[in-house]
Amino acid sequence: MKKIFLFICLILMFVSCGKFDRKKYSKKDLKKSDFNKNYDFKHKESFMGESVYYEWNLECIELNCSISYLNEVKNYSNKITLVLKDYKQKNKIMKQIVNGMKKPDENVVVRDYYPKSKIVIYDKNEHYSFETSVKNEEFYKVLDNLLGKSHKKLLEELEKKDLKKLDFSKNYDFKHKEAVTGNSDYFEWNLECEKLNCNVSYLHGVKKYSRKIVLKDYKQKNNIIKKIINGMKNPNENVVIDDHYPESKIIIYDKNEHYSFDSNVENKEFYKILDNLLGENHERLLEKL
Repeated sequence: MKKIFLFICLILMFVSCGKFDRKKYSKKDLKKSDFNKNYDFKHKESFMGESVYYEWNLECIELNCSISYLNEVKNYSNKITLVLKDYKQKNKIMKQIVNGMKKPDENVVVRDYYPKSKIVIYDKNEHYSFETSVKNEEFYKVLDNLLGKSHKKLLEELEKKDLKKLDFSKNYDFKHKEAVTGNSDYFEWNLECEKLNCNVSYLHGVKKYSRKIVLKDYKQKNNIIKKIINGMKNPNENVVIDDHYPESKIIIYDKNEHYSFDSNVENKEFYKILDNLLGENHERLLEKL
């Protein structure tokens, strides 16, 4: 029994030491760090919502850094490697990221979106961890500076590359939903096309509308798909419009392939397409219902 008791005590000691070594630190602890030691670091900036998850990772070992981006919903990733000028630049990056971390404000509710910002600074003997559940604006400034351009432009380029993978000679079918959710309100438009046969539908409480439309040819159908995708903007977690939360999502598919594009920003191109298919302004149509 004594041996078992001693064994359990040893395990508890190791666990407690591990926890102490990797505890969370505050900005005040940053001043204790000796940057002459030339720490390495890993930083993750992630964002999770109901239908979106993405993350940016910045890791630097000595002066060699890598930037990676992952979007699980859209199923693509990208990685860039670069070399910093000197350790002064590296230390400045670490300090800027840590100083950019804000404390969560309990009074602020940002939809059902959950940002997370975490940096780990370390060498062979020391390990510092700083994190918060608030978007780190300073990290994105660092990121844009390292990329040499806005990270949003990079994402747009990735989106266009993803669109170029589609072989439109296969004549994909598609489903698109454009919805807005509010505190006590919800409406959605749906456009679904199989071959050249399409159906437009609208739902808003007791209001319902449905109409069948036949497209001219596959060229028109493919143009509709491209316009809807190009009309999607990158998710912007900072935009709140009177507690109304837009959702724009298109699924493109055939027997063998399946592509999904979505955004939490209103897709203005979709409404142009909708008006064109209806032959009248959709808002005027709704007034008649």
